[in-house]
Amino acid sequence: MTPQLARSDKGERAYSERPTSQGTHYTTIGIIGHDGMKFDHTFQGFLTKAYFITLLKVYIIPMFANTNDYLIMDNCSSHNNEDVRKLLKENNVNYLFLSPYSPEYNPIDTLGLKLKIMLKNLKLDTSFF
Repeated sequence: MTPQLARSDKGERAYSERPTSQGTHYTTIGIIGHDGMKFDHTFQGFLTKAYFITLLKVYIIPMFANTNDYLIMDNCSSHNNEDVRKLLKENNVNYLFLSPYSPEYNPIDTLGLKLKIMLKNLKLDTSFF
């Protein structure tokens, strides 16, 4: 999470430290509605189908079951699979999948990009996390 570009005085070289290790991977999942953030969850590691199904059962299905709202998801394998579709249908959740690569239709991608840019500009030392 370090900036790709730096500034310096004219004729001087710009220096910045950059960690060499990848560090710990965190995943953030969010749901945005017309009235703002409806759900957000951050955890260490990667999203798996089993973990996504657990999140659906505990948090997401109660928000969407038997309503006219739509749960719109991207096409990653943890979202777009038969077990997830079956669970959503059983609980009367309206859902749609975005076209394969469509960040312009996904406000979560825009929000995530803005957050990453902000964190890079802060140059946080994340080695202590």
